[in-house]
Amino acid sequence: GDVFMGSLQTGTSYGNLAMTLEGRETGLIFEGVTKEGAANSKTVDAQSYWSKLSGITEAFMYDATNARLREVSLGYTVPRNLLAKTPFTSLKASLVARNLFMIYSKTEGFDPEAGFSNNSKTQGYEFGSMPTMRSIGFNINVSF
Repeated sequence: GDVFMGSLQTGTSYGNLAMTLEGRETGLIFEGVTKEGAANSKTVDAQSYWSKLSGITEAFMYDATNARLREVSLGYTVPRNLLAKTPFTSLKASLVARNLFMIYSKTEGFDPEAGFSNNSKTQGYEFGSMPTMRSIGFNINVSF
């Protein structure tokens, strides 16, 4: 699906993003032609360009395609013969890790699942979201 990147829109408007650095000192010249057919040579002030671009929502629609290592669980089950003289019938210890890393994302620097909300009316809308949390835990399962 697609996602609207409200954080990028705001950062572009204020000039806080690395992508807004180009042309700050010299201005921007865009490819094209004048109405007379000559190559465009008009310089546009970077602040004017980025602040106007931030008003166009289509410029901040991104492909939310991604692949990630969502969960890894490594466990060890103690053999029954080692539990014979204990009150336990089974014992398993596991190390569990979630959201370890993003393998691939078409939306660089953003986790499409860390969006604004998870309800159906605001899916695909990101604004000021925090990165997805990584968690590492330890589980012990015991049966008596």
